[in-house]
Order: sequence, then C-alpha cells, then structure tokens
Amino acid sequence: MLLTISGITEYKAIAIVKKYPTITSLMNSYLECNDSKSKENMLADIIVDTESDNNKKLGKSLSNKIYRIFTVIDPNELVNQ
Repeated sequence: MLLTISGITEYKAIAIVKKYPTITSLMNSYLECNDSKSKENMLADIIVDTESDNNKKLGKSLSNKIYRIFTVIDPNELVNQ
C-alpha cells in the first residue's frame, strides 16, 4: 500500500515497515502522539537506506503526506499530491 503513495520508493517503504511492520502499529503510534504536529512529523526522522545514500531521512513533507493519507476523514479531500 505504501508504494502507491506518490514519492514513496521501495527503499522508503522498507524503512517505514521496519519501524512499523503493520498498519495497526503505525496507527497506534499516531494515537500515542499528543498533538497533530507530532503526528505529522512522526515519520520524518526515519533513516532510508539506499544503494547510494545510507543516511537520508524520510523528511517532514512525506511524513505529513503519509499521516494525511492514513487519517483523512473527508473522502473528498485530495491528499496524495
């Protein structure tokens, strides 16, 4: 499912799944955050290992996009831009 999100590469998906192996574990972590900013940035510091760069972080923009996709309430909201 993560690979269907614009901006998510195989390496980024693997990095996320290493930390959150199930959707349930990801959603539970979102629930444990105290505020929306923490939820939006929860994945930002995940390190993505690629063949060329071993220290790149997922980043705030992609973290926010993933948060919005998994928690959107309004079915008409555009989140995957």
